[in-house]
Amino acid sequence: MAHDSIDVAGIEKEELVLLNQTFATRQTIDKHFKRHGIKPKVVIETSSMTTLIELVRSSSLVTVLPDAVTFEREDLRFRPLLPAIDERRVVLLQREGGYRSAASRAFVATLDAFVQELGAPSLT
Repeated sequence: MAHDSIDVAGIEKEELVLLNQTFATRQTIDKHFKRHGIKPKVVIETSSMTTLIELVRSSSLVTVLPDAVTFEREDLRFRPLLPAIDERRVVLLQREGGYRSAASRAFVATLDAFVQELGAPSLT
């Protein structure tokens, strides 16, 4: 694994440890592999992020995780997967005209400011 990135087809050569299929992250990974005709060699599934990371740290197994998780780990090597997995979207649902506490209004205002900094449309 001497390259900066790995082609999704290269995953078939690796033994993987992945989160189990109850995780949305795993479902997204599985859809990505299926879309590209990849049949990964999953040798271990786990429901624990700590276990997953320890298995990668102490073995030759590899995993696929969101960028945010990898940036927190200086002791593991991060290699982007190409083509990249689609980003997941998050939405805020609220009842139209429903009561909103001061805390709820403050949360929405903070979230709206953050979203605008990212250049996305306002929530309000």
